[in-house]
Amino acid sequence: MALPDPLASRMVLIGVSDYRRMPELPAVRNNLTRLRELFTDPEVWGLPPENCTVLDDPETVDEVLDALHRAAKAARDTLVVYFAGHGVLNSRTAELNLCLPGGDNDNLHKAVGYNDFRGVILDSDECERKIVILDCCNSGNAIGAMGDERTQVADQSRIEGTYVMTSAAMDRPAMAPVGARYTAFTGELISALEAGLPHAAEVIDVDSLYFHVRNELTAKNFPSPQQRSRNEGRKLVVARNRHGRSVVPAPHPARSARPEPPPAFRAALGEPPAKLVERLSSLLREGAVPMAEDLLSVLALHRAEQEVAALALELVGNGQAAEADRLLRATVSRPTSELAPLLSALLELDLPEQAEALMQHVAREPTAAVSGCAHELYSAGEGGIAAELLDHAVRARSEAAELVDLITALWGVGLRAEVDQLLERNSSTLSAAQLVVIGDTLRVAGRETEAFDLYVRAPEQVAARDAADVASLVATLRGAGRERQAGLILASATRLAVGAPARVAELFRALHSFDPDAAAVMITDHWRAADHNDAAVLAQLLREAGFSEAALRICTDTAAWLSGPATVALVRCLRAEGRPIDANRVLTAAGSRTDGHEDLADLLAQLWSAQAYPDFKRVVAGVADPDIVNKLVEILRSNSLGEVADAVVAGSGTFQANLVTLIPRQRPSDAVALVESLAAASATDLLANVGPTAAARMLAAVEPRPAFVALMARMPPEYIAIVVQEVPPTPAADFLAALPVDKAAAAFSLVEPDKAGDVLVAIGKREAVAGFVARLPAEAVAPVLSRMPMSAASSLVARLPGELLAGVLAQDGLSSMPELLRQVPVERLVAHMPERDLPRLAPHLPDEQAAQLLSLLPHHLTGRAASTVSSDVVASAASRMSVGSAVQLLAGLSEEQFAEAVAKVPARLAVVVLATVPVDLAAITIVDMSVGRAARVISLLPVEIAAAVVVAMPEEAAANILRGVHPARSTEILSGVSKHVRRRLFGLMR
Repeated sequence: MALPDPLASRMVLIGVSDYRRMPELPAVRNNLTRLRELFTDPEVWGLPPENCTVLDDPETVDEVLDALHRAAKAARDTLVVYFAGHGVLNSRTAELNLCLPGGDNDNLHKAVGYNDFRGVILDSDECERKIVILDCCNSGNAIGAMGDERTQVADQSRIEGTYVMTSAAMDRPAMAPVGARYTAFTGELISALEAGLPHAAEVIDVDSLYFHVRNELTAKNFPSPQQRSRNEGRKLVVARNRHGRSVVPAPHPARSARPEPPPAFRAALGEPPAKLVERLSSLLREGAVPMAEDLLSVLALHRAEQEVAALALELVGNGQAAEADRLLRATVSRPTSELAPLLSALLELDLPEQAEALMQHVAREPTAAVSGCAHELYSAGEGGIAAELLDHAVRARSEAAELVDLITALWGVGLRAEVDQLLERNSSTLSAAQLVVIGDTLRVAGRETEAFDLYVRAPEQVAARDAADVASLVATLRGAGRERQAGLILASATRLAVGAPARVAELFRALHSFDPDAAAVMITDHWRAADHNDAAVLAQLLREAGFSEAALRICTDTAAWLSGPATVALVRCLRAEGRPIDANRVLTAAGSRTDGHEDLADLLAQLWSAQAYPDFKRVVAGVADPDIVNKLVEILRSNSLGEVADAVVAGSGTFQANLVTLIPRQRPSDAVALVESLAAASATDLLANVGPTAAARMLAAVEPRPAFVALMARMPPEYIAIVVQEVPPTPAADFLAALPVDKAAAAFSLVEPDKAGDVLVAIGKREAVAGFVARLPAEAVAPVLSRMPMSAASSLVARLPGELLAGVLAQDGLSSMPELLRQVPVERLVAHMPERDLPRLAPHLPDEQAAQLLSLLPHHLTGRAASTVSSDVVASAASRMSVGSAVQLLAGLSEEQFAEAVAKVPARLAVVVLATVPVDLAAITIVDMSVGRAARVISLLPVEIAAAVVVAMPEEAAANILRGVHPARSTEILSGVSKHVRRRLFGLMR
């Protein structure tokens, strides 16, 4: 990032030296003077003097805010604001106040509130970069105000960068050493601007400036400054680097001067590696071990890097790895700028083990040496070696303070991104205590993202801190959009506080002061009481602190998982404390739980047993899920608490919905009992909603109890018909038999014939059949009978009323069932069937019944009926009739049928009939008879008729018949015919 445009930038330097109620700070005036000189110096920034406003001991708040306002409105590039003086905290709001000459803790009206200070600075619409530097006690409180996302400091996308640097933490004093020219913090700023930074580029950004100042102050045991930035704020540039335009090598830690090599070893400095190894071997053989070690130390310090590496290679090749290690261990006393090339040389000569050993030796050196060597390696492009060296350095430091020193030293040489990578690689190996201390260091340095990543790896360590610290961190995490990490801290904090309601209350109060939503989240999502007493105590503590709503929420949330007895105990506690309404809310909440159904059922059973019916109803009213009602009923019934189960259903706020899902899941007998326990209207609605299939399952499992049958009788016939269709025949028969006759008949008429037949079979000979079947239409009964076993159908037909029987028998479907018709007395058929339908039954009846039917039919119907049956049936019927009726019956037949029938009736009847019909028909009829029967009939006919009939016959047939007639009678008959006929017949008869 480039140096800000001095013409488009503004600076306001504010300092208070002469305090009337607080200690004077004479060094502050020097701060202002020197800072103005530096920032207006072209070699540093070159800000025009008129763009730099200095307020030395301003008396009024308006004077300060007006100057800030003018500068903020005028700035187009960068706005820099500096304040040095006393800072005090408002005891009520903890807001930082920048004291003017007349201000102190009791006179905050003569101090600039930081919120007002910040608001004016951020009111600069055109200025994209804002830098605030505070050198005062408690200045760390400005960090939260400027950097907290919830206060919307940065105007989202329009603000490129906002940066705050403070001289001290929130509760720490700034240092102004007595007699010093400058205050401690500003003095280091001035030194950095005057001399430049060795590791910065040609311009100095605020991040580099901060780490330089921090390291310098820490080295002198002064308070560590803090920084925060938003939207790349830490990259803002503040000055040119006077140290030079190019990157300057890192300074090396002071080391003792290289000792002059002893005269005995000077010649060895120029010897080749092989000869040196030979010399060392000789010394060791002679037992001159100290001299050999001294020689190795001299060589390690005075030979060039690659020569040391070559000697190590020779030693290793000669089997003297221990001597190679002593050689490399001694090299750590060389300047750090020489260690990096040595490591590279070892690796290039394929000595990885020796390079590893050297890194371990260097890693155990002071942090300045480690950071310097790492910087050299990174600068030389040996990032991999540098990273490995730093990993060794982390493992070599077990104390958190040592790790912090290492990190700050690396920051000081500009390896800030490399520190982030180092922590990412090693965080899994660090202890929780180390992670938290390092996280604190990162956070102070404005590296909040990296700090948060470490905190969440040790949530319980963080959660065990002071409540205010935990609350501040959680609020900051949430403000940074890191809800999950904040949740981990909250979960750990509440887990550690189980059974310690005072600690939870403290956490809640602290969280609420930073972030009320976070406090609510802790209670609702993370905290869980150890028992009802834990919840009651915490609720009481929160009510005393003014958080009644949260107190109630604790009780209601706890009731969602407490056991039955514990819930009752919590309710009693609340009522004893004079909180009856809260107690009622707890009961309702207990009913709204989504799990723990056994506990909820236990609670309901206890309340019912104690006759605490209002409380029972409140719990039940909270149960909104039908599935939960079903589960509760199942549990209660399994424990023989059917009465409680019924009360649960009846009291549920989703009564019908609950029952509709409940009924299909219950044992049928339980379901029936439940339905019977309801009011008739409710039960009817229920049966309608659950549907006939569910009702059928209930009916199939129990005897048709009167109460249940009465409820079913309220259902429409269509519903009942489906029920009958669904259940086995016997229960269906019992059910229909128990229903009112009209309702049973209406429903039965809608049942499929096959099933209806099975039901009627099951009904058998019960008297009930005469009731509802008699009310069925014939078209409903006929198909049923046709599908019934014959014995059952016959039994039923025998019991049908005459009118219904006639209607049934009139159906086409029965006309082909003579077996069934055989069971019906013909007299019943004739008595009840319409006359017009009787003739068509004749051909479908057995011969005997058909003959009986013909004999009983009115005369005008006998001919039509006789025409449909056989001559045997007609003859049989004629034989049963009076002569006149028989004559009428036979006379109505066709010639062919007449002849067949007359041939089969008794001879005397045949004679009477033949005497009434035309001679030709009589002749034909008699010819068709057997000779003996024909002779008998002829002989019985009157002579005149007999003679006419004989004449009408063929002569041969007549002669043949007359041979069987008595001669006297035949002579008498022939006397009535002509001579010619008589002569021929006599001739044929011989």
